[in-house]
Amino acid sequence: MSNFTLRATAIFVALATSGASLLVSTPTASAATTVETAASAFGLSSYTVTELPGSGDITNALRSAVARPGTPYQATVVHLPAGSMTVSSTIRPANYVYIVAESGTTVTWKGSDSYLLRFNTGITAGVSGGMWNGAGRSSTTVIGMAGATVKLAGVAVKRAGKYGIVAYEKSTLTLSNVTTSENKVDGVHLEGSTLIASNLRAVYNRRNGVQLSSGSVGSISGSTLDRNGQAVSGTTDHKTGHGLGVASA
Repeated sequence: MSNFTLRATAIFVALATSGASLLVSTPTASAATTVETAASAFGLSSYTVTELPGSGDITNALRSAVARPGTPYQATVVHLPAGSMTVSSTIRPANYVYIVAESGTTVTWKGSDSYLLRFNTGITAGVSGGMWNGAGRSSTTVIGMAGATVKLAGVAVKRAGKYGIVAYEKSTLTLSNVTTSENKVDGVHLEGSTLIASNLRAVYNRRNGVQLSSGSVGSISGSTLDRNGQAVSGTTDHKTGHGLGVASA
C-alpha cells in the first residue's frame, strides 16, 4: 500500500519508510487519469493518494486507508485498481476521504454486518466508480450514511440484502451517473434527508427505485426509474413497488 500527494496535476511526496530512504510510487497513466477525473468532479484541488491491492480480501487495507482523515484543503483519496476484491466487515471512512475505483473494479460483500460502506455523522466524503455488489447477503445495505454529506459518482450498486443506498438523519446525498439495481428493498432510500440525483438508474429493485420518507426532499433529473417492484406479482392491490415512492416527504 503506497501513498503520494497530488496538487493539481503534479506528483510530489511518496511513502516514507521506517529507514532513511524514501519510496516513490507513481501510479499508472490509467490510474492517474481516473483519480484526477474523480478529484475534479469532487472539487478537490489538493489530495494525497493511497493505492490498494487489486485482488483478494481488502478489508484490513481499506479500513486502514480510509481511517486517515483529510481536510477541506487536502483530502485523502483511496484508489482501488481494476480487479475483483472482497470486503468482509463494515468500512467507515473518516472525514474528507474519497474512494476512487476504476471502471473494472468489483467489490463483493462477504460479511454479515448491516453495511458495507457507512458514513457517520458530520462526515463529508465520496465514492467514485466501481461495482459494489452486496451479493444478496443478510440484510446488508451496500452504502449507508447518517448525518453525512456524501457524493457518489459513476458508482454501480447491486444485490444488497436490504437497500442499495440509504441516507438517514439529515444527510445530503448527491448521485451522479449512479446505477442501483436488483436490491432486496429499495434502490435508494431516504429518511429525513436530501437527495440530489442526475442520470440515476434505479432498476429491477424488489420494492421501489427511489423512496423518499419522513420529511425527505429530492431533486431527480435525467434519470431512469424502471422495472422496480420485482417482489410484486399478480394484482398490485395493497402491494408496493414503484419507480418513486413518497411517504411523509
